[in-house]
Amino acid sequence: MILENSGSKRTHQRRSIAFFDAMNLFYDVKSLYGYNYPNFDALALARAVSDGLGCALSEARYYSGIHS
Repeated sequence: MILENSGSKRTHQRRSIAFFDAMNLFYDVKSLYGYNYPNFDALALARAVSDGLGCALSEARYYSGIHS
C-alpha cells in the first residue's frame, strides 16, 4: 500500500504481534533440550522471529498458566 501526500510517498511496513503460551514453550524446550527451568527472553524471541520475517514487532503478549 502506497500513500501519496503532496508528492511524497510512504510505504506500509508489515507489523507483527507475538503471542506466547509460556507453559507450552517451557515444556517443549524441556523435552527437546532438557532444561528444568524457564530461561528464555520472550521479547528477544519475538523480535528475532519478527526480524526474520521482515516485520516490525508491534506487540508481544505473554500468558502463563499453572497446569495440574
